[in-house]
Amino acid sequence: MSVGDGHDVAATVSTNVPGSFVVAWQRSWDGQGSGVYARAFNAAGAPLSPEIPVNSDTEGNEGTPAVALAGDGRFLVLWESLSGLSCQLFTETGVRLGSEAQLDANGSRPTAAWSDRGYFVTVFFYYGEDIVARRLPV
Repeated sequence: MSVGDGHDVAATVSTNVPGSFVVAWQRSWDGQGSGVYARAFNAAGAPLSPEIPVNSDTEGNEGTPAVALAGDGRFLVLWESLSGLSCQLFTETGVRLGSEAQLDANGSRPTAAWSDRGYFVTVFFYYGEDIVARRLPV
């Protein structure tokens, strides 16, 4: 099993209790700059989704992805862009749930996790100095 096309960096992965996992990465060129991609897999490593271009806005560079996978297979991808920190929620088969959202205009270097209480948690740098944690209900 492999993902990407050889021009990819900054890969990250998240797993859940059933053993499914999602990989997110930064592609060095998506037509306008770098972009973020993801792909979901079942516990046996078989793809549940195609390779997904995560960011809708492809102007400029998007990168430094983070991903969190819920127990039911939904997953959240976060990334940096020139406009700050953004996120997108997906079904386990890679269908977008809602639209791309900006989390913070000054956020960078995100991490994310799923809570079995029904929400995602993200931690990121604010202005590159402070650390911020935020709960994101779904």
